[in-house]
Amino acid sequence: MRSKPIESLLLALCLLVAAVSGSSAAQLQSISLSPAEVSTGEGTTFTLDIYVDCGANADAASVSLTFNVNYLQVQSITADETRFPNVLRRRFDNVAGTLQYDGGSLSCHSEGNCPSGVIRVASVTFAATRRTLPTTRVNVRGQVVWAGETLFNDTGAGTIVTVTSTSPLVYSVALPLVAR
Repeated sequence: MRSKPIESLLLALCLLVAAVSGSSAAQLQSISLSPAEVSTGEGTTFTLDIYVDCGANADAASVSLTFNVNYLQVQSITADETRFPNVLRRRFDNVAGTLQYDGGSLSCHSEGNCPSGVIRVASVTFAATRRTLPTTRVNVRGQVVWAGETLFNDTGAGTIVTVTSTSPLVYSVALPLVAR
């Protein structure tokens, strides 16, 4: 019996998917902020958690945030040192709208004793300074590293922020003065 070309192609594709899914190349690391959406009042503060998916093993993560300084200002960065106990860099610039955080574990050198899975590396507290029309974004980009090899280097899931006004909007309309 002669095999059909489409059946051969599907069989080859299934074998390729099975081979790749069992390898470490199929592990997808990522970086994200939580929550994905925030609604807060003008003059209040809110906190975003930075999460890193380490895959099977990771020994460091580098994270950069960007934000619109017309609406948001960073108040503080708090490291979560349970999995990455060594804070390598922690800084923010409320003029440029940037934040950098690098954390790692200088003592993990073999598989099994390094962080794995999704972990929180830090929390960032923002002040909402002005009403947004309608929203603004906090963007995240980063790297996840294991034994000197970059596992992830890309943008992640950021947060959409809505800042509402505590005072009602007042509109003024200039009308021409008509004399009679």
